[in-house]
Amino acid sequence: MKDIPKWFKYIVIVVIVLGVLLRFHNLELRPYWGDEAATSVEIHGSDYDSPEFQNKFFNRVITAKELNKFLYPDTRSNAVKTLSLIAKKEPQLSPLYFILQGFWIKIFGNTIATIRSFSALLGVLVVLSIYWLSMQLFHSRTTALIAMAIVATSPFQLVYSQEARPYMLWSLIIVLSNIALLRAVNKPGPINWIIYCFSIILSLYTHIFSLLVYAGHVLFLLIYEKFRITRKLISLIISAIAALFCFSPWMFNFILNTDKSPSWSFDKFYNIPFYYLLHYFHNLGIVFADFNVGVISPKIVQIFYALLILGIITIVILALRFLYLKGDNLPRSFLISVLIMSFLPLFLKDLFLGGGVTQVIRYFVPDWLAIELIVAYWLSNKIRLAGRPKIIGLGLLLSLLLIGLISDLLMTNSDLWWNKLEGNFYRQYANQVIAKAKNPLLITDDPYFPAAVSLSTLVDPNVRFLLFSGNAEVHIPSGESDVFLFLYIPSEDMIKRVQKNYKLEHVALKGAYPGGGINSKHFFRVITN
Repeated sequence: MKDIPKWFKYIVIVVIVLGVLLRFHNLELRPYWGDEAATSVEIHGSDYDSPEFQNKFFNRVITAKELNKFLYPDTRSNAVKTLSLIAKKEPQLSPLYFILQGFWIKIFGNTIATIRSFSALLGVLVVLSIYWLSMQLFHSRTTALIAMAIVATSPFQLVYSQEARPYMLWSLIIVLSNIALLRAVNKPGPINWIIYCFSIILSLYTHIFSLLVYAGHVLFLLIYEKFRITRKLISLIISAIAALFCFSPWMFNFILNTDKSPSWSFDKFYNIPFYYLLHYFHNLGIVFADFNVGVISPKIVQIFYALLILGIITIVILALRFLYLKGDNLPRSFLISVLIMSFLPLFLKDLFLGGGVTQVIRYFVPDWLAIELIVAYWLSNKIRLAGRPKIIGLGLLLSLLLIGLISDLLMTNSDLWWNKLEGNFYRQYANQVIAKAKNPLLITDDPYFPAAVSLSTLVDPNVRFLLFSGNAEVHIPSGESDVFLFLYIPSEDMIKRVQKNYKLEHVALKGAYPGGGINSKHFFRVITN
């Protein structure tokens, strides 16, 4: 710790505390978007495709208040019902988070802030555990403190610390699993390998992409043991096989239901590496700097942000270069192995089989954690030097922390942000259109029921909804004048069914959200007379 000036150490500690506190700031401010609503519906335990559910909530007028009840667990719901529903609806998302979140809500209450606070707490634990992992890797308090500060102020970490989805639990278990592996490698013994095996099981039951992390662990130990078959390598393989056996029921379910998630489908989007790399590097920038810049932001803002991203990419490249050329064997072998195996399979999958996995920032949690550690390692080594390198290291670290903190403050005080996708438009739609209508009726045939639940959280509890199932003919009750059609996914079939008896006109939004995503083509006014 003597490497950092005392005044700078205090700044870093203050920044860490601010980053931790911001995870709990304005938890209810941003929209409770479709994926978060899906979390609540799945914890509630209702299968919205079942005939019983369809008969009760579809093809008849219901209120936003009735939809709101799906934000909270049914008194009859339990972990088994949640498990069954996730296996059917979202097999790519392992069930551990949803089961734990269900218990959290039952103990601490069921407001949106309470639901999101579980992720906020997990985010704090990630910040704390990254110190432990850094000590295992680098054996340096300076590096560990810097890593804590980078993770604490990372906009990516903060965004998902305020979202009711599994990604902070996944982050935490990845960090703990990495610690368990390093302990087992440094102090081999049955107990440490059993702990590591248990951590693999937990991680796999949190997110299926944990398979890539453990492929990285195998690659790491192969390199670290110089491709010799040693007891450590055998112990790792036995632990992995045991964990895979325990995970096999869910893995089998996932294989049978791969096509349930659009971003996992094998539709060909692009087959050029540049497109996928561009998305990856853009997402990499968000790990350190996020000002909610989108395609319709002012050009000067887009240019400034692009230059900032280029600067961040340069820092990451320099840090990787240092790790590869001058880093100690343990952190070099470990971090590069995890980085490669968490990125390359997904990149190759998109490139040769199609799909959009590479575009989704949250699927690269292991990569972002590894990169944050690599940058912390490089900066701490620069700070240890004297003269100009030390000043440059301190300046770069302070700049990264300041940019991250500014990003965090902007995000936590904004009611719209890129990760809420259609929720941003729902909020504008609710404020600009629905709130001004005298007695609005919202209709849709959206097969994604959580989208309706999401919108219901943004309107008055008495606002009415009419959800059509299947190919049901569209009949609007007589006397209705303020009727609106909203579609989570554009449906030509639904539009044609409405147009059989009614006219449609687009509802334009003023000051459209700059982050991209759905637009006014998803919202229509229905002319009933």
